[in-house]
Amino acid sequence: MTAFRRQNPRRDELSDMHQGSAMQFALVSLVGILVIVGFIYTTLNLIDRSIVHIIPPMLLPALAMCALAISDIRYLWLEHDAGTEGDDED
Repeated sequence: MTAFRRQNPRRDELSDMHQGSAMQFALVSLVGILVIVGFIYTTLNLIDRSIVHIIPPMLLPALAMCALAISDIRYLWLEHDAGTEGDDED
């Protein structure tokens, strides 16, 4: 087994924590957006029964890509905020 000597293991752990937080934020954002879109289309179908409003098929993949972008943005934001603080040196 090869053990790599890390210069600052706390930064790695912090980065992992930021990545998990960013993924959780993106998932919650995606679920929230999907609930809002579903509510809007359901309301449109209930209000105007003469026209069937269908969610465009490319909207779901576009929202998934948006969630990935949100995750990346959140991760970079958290990493930037953590970079302004000083490192703990032992």
